[in-house]
Amino acid sequence: MNRVAREPQRLDAAEAPAALLSKENKADPTDFAPAQPAPDLTTAPVKALSGLPGAGAVDLDQAAPKPPAPQPVAHSSEIPADGPQPRKTRENEPEETAENTSRYQCPEAKSGTDRRLRTRVGARLLAVTLGTAAVIAYMKNTEPPEAIKTEAQNEDPSAPADPNSADQALEPEGTRPALELTAARPAFTVGKEPIVFERADKPSEPRFILETEFDLVRRAFPPFDPKTADTFVVVRTGTNFALDAYSPSSRVRVSRLEFTADPVEPIWDLHSSATATRFLAASGGKLTVWDLEGNTKLADAVDPFAGKPDHQKDGLAAAFFAPQPDQIVTVSTAGAVHLFDVRRGATVSEFIAPRGARGKVILGASVARAAGGGSIVLVVGGVLYQIKAGAALDRLRVHDLGGEVKPLAVAASGTPGRLLLTLETKGKGKKDRALFYLPLGAESRPVTSLWPPGAGAPKGALWVNDTSAGVITESGVVWFSDDQNKFGPVVVTRPAGGGLYFGAGNLFWFVVPHPSNPARSVLVPQAVPFGDTFEFRGAAEANEPLRVLRIDPNGLAK
Repeated sequence: MNRVAREPQRLDAAEAPAALLSKENKADPTDFAPAQPAPDLTTAPVKALSGLPGAGAVDLDQAAPKPPAPQPVAHSSEIPADGPQPRKTRENEPEETAENTSRYQCPEAKSGTDRRLRTRVGARLLAVTLGTAAVIAYMKNTEPPEAIKTEAQNEDPSAPADPNSADQALEPEGTRPALELTAARPAFTVGKEPIVFERADKPSEPRFILETEFDLVRRAFPPFDPKTADTFVVVRTGTNFALDAYSPSSRVRVSRLEFTADPVEPIWDLHSSATATRFLAASGGKLTVWDLEGNTKLADAVDPFAGKPDHQKDGLAAAFFAPQPDQIVTVSTAGAVHLFDVRRGATVSEFIAPRGARGKVILGASVARAAGGGSIVLVVGGVLYQIKAGAALDRLRVHDLGGEVKPLAVAASGTPGRLLLTLETKGKGKKDRALFYLPLGAESRPVTSLWPPGAGAPKGALWVNDTSAGVITESGVVWFSDDQNKFGPVVVTRPAGGGLYFGAGNLFWFVVPHPSNPARSVLVPQAVPFGDTFEFRGAAEANEPLRVLRIDPNGLAK
């Protein structure tokens, strides 16, 4: 074997390892054979990374700087005249046996053995050091960003917030614990209904006598202008549904459109304006759209999730007209939002909510159209979103609730608007219902309070005139107002029998049974705020139980 002796390189004492400079391990001045080379750590496996994702792909050259190869250390400044004498390599040394290893070794042999041992130990320590550095670099590069704790507010819809900045900071689905409430007691109680009522407010507009019994009425769409526009009502007709139009002048039915929709969780919406009147209904996740003025179909059983198998599996939860009636905002049960163009039959844009899960989004409970139709409000993964119904689906408001919740009802006052949410969550080992209110303004703070059992279970929500909100229960509506940024309860309205409730503009619309004809029902428009709101609000601020008003075909009674 050919051996090449290298010229020695001198190191200062401060640069040499202390162990190599100790008296016991001082080598012979003539021993300048190069040390055994350290193993190539760029290809050797690092056990410290084996438990991390992607450990096999870690580049140790980037994770930590590669140290220089070990150099021989000169322990004397004198070099023999005949130059350095090469030492026998490991290949030329006799094999170590029990016989020769048990005997006394000369200092030269002992020094060579110690050097080899130190080389091996140093190589292993170097491997551990590089592995630790790689782990630290990996953890720094993959550290998740801080979760959102405050809302992303944008008052001007024409200048929307960054659509991606808020979403990227949320943890993946399934990692959040349930939200636990800390409120000690509800913020209000509900009083008893009076035995005798007296008339309070009369209807603001003439009533509609609907040609359908109350139990078959499903939905009312108030007119954009009560003086000139038709009012539309969805009713059940056997196994199908129908959309009835009522004239603003005669108050009688003038047309009927029969259609098919899912009977259990029906999806429909109406766009009514001075330029167009459109109606949509969904059956089996497919949309049909009518132009009511032209009496034509613009889309017939169109799948808005065509070519999107994951969203098709999730299923359609809601569909709403955008301000441009040729576009529809669709929402899957996992919280995926799409803007669908009816004319083109194609998706324009999409927003995939983080932490979405199939079956979590339910129409009315966790997704609703904002008053005025300019946006939608969505609760998914413990986050409350207000999303503009436009080409970019801009996130106008984003508020992290702080944990997983079960939404019961959600509504928005406008675009952007005040947001109202009732929810169910854990609280000290039991389920609690709560009311959550998010005012307008970047400096405003949300209001949260426990929901009193005596108010009834929340099942819907609505807004009237931008500052009056109602939480719909099985027994009526609990009203709240935001008076000069002071949000609080006002009054409760209840019908003698059943009731359906809707809000539009400055009017509270409700449907109640006809008092004398069971084959008919009555649609009543009522102005909000009510006539005695100031009195009701004062009593509530004095911690008195909320007053209960009776609603009937003749208006309000107290």
